[in-house]
Amino acid sequence: MIFRYLRTTLVSALPAVFAVACFSGWIAVSSASAQSSSLSLTPAVIMAKGTFGQSLTQRLTINNNTPATFRFDMVAEDVVVKNGKRVFEPAGESPDSIAASAVFSPKEIVAPPHTSATVLMTVTLPLKTPLRAMVAVFHTKRVITTDQKGVGLTASIGTLVTFNLTNDVAVSIGPLQIHPPTDTTNLSMDTGLTNTGTEPALPKGTAAILNSRGHLVGKAPFTIKRLLPGEKLNFHAEYPGTLPAGSYRALCTFVFGDKTQSVQSGFTIQ
Repeated sequence: MIFRYLRTTLVSALPAVFAVACFSGWIAVSSASAQSSSLSLTPAVIMAKGTFGQSLTQRLTINNNTPATFRFDMVAEDVVVKNGKRVFEPAGESPDSIAASAVFSPKEIVAPPHTSATVLMTVTLPLKTPLRAMVAVFHTKRVITTDQKGVGLTASIGTLVTFNLTNDVAVSIGPLQIHPPTDTTNLSMDTGLTNTGTEPALPKGTAAILNSRGHLVGKAPFTIKRLLPGEKLNFHAEYPGTLPAGSYRALCTFVFGDKTQSVQSGFTIQ
């Protein structure tokens, strides 16, 4: 059985000169013989704030809740946005690479069954770089043992590290698309958000549903996604409630950092 290669979006934990938030991530074996097995990584996302030239030191812990013993190599990759999509590039391939400065101690670890192993990562930001994210990957070198049925297990799991280095956080909102409810689907809303600034953004959106008199009759949250500079993603919201026939307006507001933007559109329930 092969674990899926995960490159998670991270929130960062930085020491001293950095402000940090941490999240844990996990990956599970899906085979019938090992449905309770998993590999988890803490933190899974690191969102760091600092300035050019500063260093980040962070402990990364892999938790092996499987019957196999894994040997991991530590690998760093840059996260680059091309044509609005994320691309992972080997350390040093991009000009002013962040991943090229990553130092792992140790560079290789062994995680026996039902134990944890920790690596210390240090990253030093270039004095100038347009990049704002990298991923630290626990990459399987080989599986030392297998599960009880002799199924080989391999896995790679990563921590995403994003860096906010200036105050240039900007997001543009596309047209709002509204999908009226049907017998089998809820009222839903979609809009495309593009990060037009130089820094990562984490927009949080809410759709307010107003009736023809302008009264609030319902609310629905948008999915939360992290946007790297230049990245474009669709944000989706669903309202599970029931609305009587009539005319309505959806007012959708997104908050990112200390900024707020809104988009609205009318719709009719038959």
